[in-house]
This record gives sequence, structure tokens and C-alpha cells, in this order.
Amino acid sequence: MTAIHLRGESGAVLYFSDGAALHEGIMHRISRGDLVRINPDGTPWDDSTPEITDDKPPDAPPLPGVRENRAVWVEFAISQGMDRAEAANLIKAQLIEEFTRLRAVS
Repeated sequence: MTAIHLRGESGAVLYFSDGAALHEGIMHRISRGDLVRINPDGTPWDDSTPEITDDKPPDAPPLPGVRENRAVWVEFAISQGMDRAEAANLIKAQLIEEFTRLRAVS
């Protein structure tokens, strides 16, 4: 899975991190043309543009659901390359934020 960049109606650029499932509301806005996919540098997206892939192994586990317990999130974080001690020191909300955050890109 790759990270994607979308330009919104107001011109704001949204970044969806690796593994983040797009909410159906976002998908609806994409289908209406309200959100347009762009390259990380802000240029228009072209399907022939090579996608940037991540370093996750092909057998990496899927992103856990937010209702999964903290231990599942810790193991997921470790599978994504986070140090075991660092993952163990984070609370569940921090782990979820780390792997599902939606953040604006300037």
C-alpha cells in the first residue's frame, strides 16, 4: 500500500498515510471530483506516474481495527518497523494515531 495525496476543494493538500483505509465519505468526495489525487510535489496525478512503495514485507499484517486491543496494535507497530520498547511505551490511542493519521501537507 502507498501513501496518497489529495487536493481538496479549498486547495488544501491531504496526506493519507500507509495503511490508512479511506473512509467512504472521502471515497464519495473523490468520485464526485471534490478531492483530486496529486503527486507528493503537488503536480497533477497521472496513472502512469510510478507509485512510491513502502518497505513493508509482503506478508505484513493488515492494519488492526480501532476496537482491537492494545497488544494487537503493539504487535502491528513492531511489524511496521517500530522498536519494541517504543511501541510498548505508547498508549493505544498513540499507536492508532501513528498508523492512521490524516495530516495536512503544506
